Amino acid sequence: MANERRKFEKKLKAFDLPRSYVSYDLETTDKFENGGRVIEIGAVFVDKGELKETFETLVAIPDGTPIAPEAFEKHGLTREDLEGAPEVAEAYIRFCSFIGTLPLVGFNNKNFDDRFLEAIATDNALASIVQNSRDVQELFEQLHGGMYTSLKKVCETYDVVNEEAHRALSDAEATAKCYEHVLKELEASSTDARDINVAVTGDSLSGEVICFSNGKRTATRLCQELAKSNGAELGNDVTKKTTLVVNLSEDKYTSGKVKKAQNQGIRVVDKEEFYRLAGRELTDESDWRTGVWFSDMDPIELYAVKQHFELPVQKALIYISKDGFSEKLITNAFGVQVSVIEDDYKEHPVKDARVRSEEINGMSTLDVLCDDGYEVRLPVNTAYFAQMNKGFKSFVRDMSSAAEKENEDE
Repeated sequence: MANERRKFEKKLKAFDLPRSYVSYDLETTDKFENGGRVIEIGAVFVDKGELKETFETLVAIPDGTPIAPEAFEKHGLTREDLEGAPEVAEAYIRFCSFIGTLPLVGFNNKNFDDRFLEAIATDNALASIVQNSRDVQELFEQLHGGMYTSLKKVCETYDVVNEEAHRALSDAEATAKCYEHVLKELEASSTDARDINVAVTGDSLSGEVICFSNGKRTATRLCQELAKSNGAELGNDVTKKTTLVVNLSEDKYTSGKVKKAQNQGIRVVDKEEFYRLAGRELTDESDWRTGVWFSDMDPIELYAVKQHFELPVQKALIYISKDGFSEKLITNAFGVQVSVIEDDYKEHPVKDARVRSEEINGMSTLDVLCDDGYEVRLPVNTAYFAQMNKGFKSFVRDMSSAAEKENEDE
């Protein structure tokens, strides 16, 4: 199923995810469908991003229960290692005591670990504990376009070190760290009013309860942050408390929120008027081309620049010709040798960029500074950036092609 995309029933919201939880992992003798049994439980209690307590135990298995070779290759546990370990019911009860009433977080747990825990609860007439579990694999895949992935790949994405991969406690700790990164990513991109957490630095909008409508996600998020930083309260919907609705649509489309506000006599303003109320004005277009690095620009200003030039709003990699063009002889379909031009591309993580105008002809260019020190000047060309984004998506698909196999015991 590699390279396939999952379908998700519910839109992901950071506000709905727990900040205090137990991240856990199991090691087993085999897959669930092959009659596998749990031989190790590892867990960590995390409260608001801080690891507070750990739990780990080996689990005894009945005499004669084999440990599948592929399972042993991953965790390295033998029957001798399990001597003196508690029976599965006792280990489960200890684990439940550690969890208390906290929700569980795992990796691929919906398809793997939770099934084992449910079976243990059923077989021993014990209470189930997986009703409110969260799956980091599912959260990550939903956040990053639905491609199948593995704990190893997610750890690499967030630079998380899993010191003893495929041992329960180490995997549980790595899962918790990845979950924290997912939370931060979701909070940073969310437009749910409950996820906007910025310091109040002004009072120009104090007393206002503002609802935004018709905006693209990035524009909405930036405006929400601007509103809250100036003392406003935010709402997701138009209610009796709402005092101001901001219509972010460029073509002045009248949404349901706008119509509801108008019917209730609530003030409706456009983006420019909202900026004025917040004490802000966008810089004139001519100043965008002065060569200011994106990292030094105001977030709202940066969004406006990227929208104007149709640049990628989010950019992780850029594909640049590494060694220039090379010539190669090939035999075409008619058996004739012909010369073709090849271009060897290298991927560069982008560190910073800026838009500039050539003094001679006024042509806009994009200066790109990469993490590895590589610098390049590119023409501002929508077709080029469309190709770049297409290449990046292809790169992501290729990276996930082997993930299905790695998921078997994550």
